[in-house]
Amino acid sequence: MRVLIISYHFYPSWEIGAKRLTELARYLGSENISVDVISSFADQDISVGSALMLNVSAIPVATPKRLLLDTFVKLKKRFVPGSDEGRSGLEVSSSTETHKSAFPRLMSRVIRLGRIGFFSLAYFIDDRKLWSWRAARAGIAIGMRHKADVVISSGPPFSVVLAGLRVATRLGVPHIADYRDPWTDTWSTVPSGTRGAGIFFLRLLEKIVVQRSTAVTATSTSVIDLLSIRHPTSRQKFYLVRNGYDGVAQERSRDTGGYLRILFAGEIYGKRDPFPLLRALDRLLVKEGIKTDRVSLTFIGRCAEYDGLNIAEALHGRPCESVVRFLPIASNSIVKALISESTVLLNLAQHQHRAVPAKTYEHLASGCELLVFCESDSDTAKLLSTIGGVLRVDPTSDESIDDALNSLYERHVIAGQLRAPQASAVAQYSRLQANKTFVSIIRKARA
Repeated sequence: MRVLIISYHFYPSWEIGAKRLTELARYLGSENISVDVISSFADQDISVGSALMLNVSAIPVATPKRLLLDTFVKLKKRFVPGSDEGRSGLEVSSSTETHKSAFPRLMSRVIRLGRIGFFSLAYFIDDRKLWSWRAARAGIAIGMRHKADVVISSGPPFSVVLAGLRVATRLGVPHIADYRDPWTDTWSTVPSGTRGAGIFFLRLLEKIVVQRSTAVTATSTSVIDLLSIRHPTSRQKFYLVRNGYDGVAQERSRDTGGYLRILFAGEIYGKRDPFPLLRALDRLLVKEGIKTDRVSLTFIGRCAEYDGLNIAEALHGRPCESVVRFLPIASNSIVKALISESTVLLNLAQHQHRAVPAKTYEHLASGCELLVFCESDSDTAKLLSTIGGVLRVDPTSDESIDDALNSLYERHVIAGQLRAPQASAVAQYSRLQANKTFVSIIRKARA
């Protein structure tokens, strides 16, 4: 069998979404299945046809430059009020303010008029449409040459899924659409100001994908349920294939040495708000008798800002300033070393009701205790509800966060013991199980 995988994110990309397809390709290769991977490969210097791993070959497609889009974004920042560049550009003396600000005001009006239409077009589906078109062209060529049996395309970006469908249709082979995140069930996929029309056309494209694909995989039960409601005649095509952890679940010492070391490794973006925890940490540290030198919170990765605010600067002069540190993106070996030194892994999963952050599975297998910020009705909460060693807190409740931190302090610092998920309880969430499920779907699609 020969499988063609199309995914914008793939090793050596650091994106968490790259892990799912990279490990699937590795597993397929180990099962003596030939794999061609079409990806940007993080725009690294990888030659066509080079071996990525056993039985897995690379077909790189470079990310095209977005000159027009980037130029428009710069103009918007420069002339539309609300950005730092726009404000600094309008700092003029009162005597000449009216004259000198006339051009920026005119440009602001022009940009505002064209902004909705331009960005709606540029970001409709996503901003990787040109890359996906090139990937489809490369996929048709390599698929014909190597006689691919199955095409798997993964999103986001979801224009890649459409590219995979085009390739499979042209080759006359089954197509498996992989939803790593929800597609049309989150407003982030639709440009602001055009959501009515935008969601209509996205749902139309989704309907085409569902009807013409042999199978559709998703990482959460709620996405499967929503797809089944919208496309009841295609329910037999939908499969739950969760993300998973690699290797085996760790069984480490429960002895904390009297320290509470909290670690967040990843990226702060969207509504992953760290400030409810930081405020609670302030409240903990000012309590009488607290051993502040035994408490730490480390952020590693893209964690410097939240909602345009520099987090470290916002902590200046606050009680938690001395126990919080920020580290840049680092190698896997450094991250693993930090995890082994930590007693608690932090997962900020607020406002992600229909997706389970991929890092959740790695956390489950880490041997650490987990502190998870998520709503009670989210897929993450449902997944973790039956697993011990997990503290789930309501991100909107100060009382819930305070109780969690107090509990962690008492057990980790005073009692010197942590509670981690049992290896037997998380075995079902290993990457191996997910890949075995994928292979069964591939074989069924090809049959």
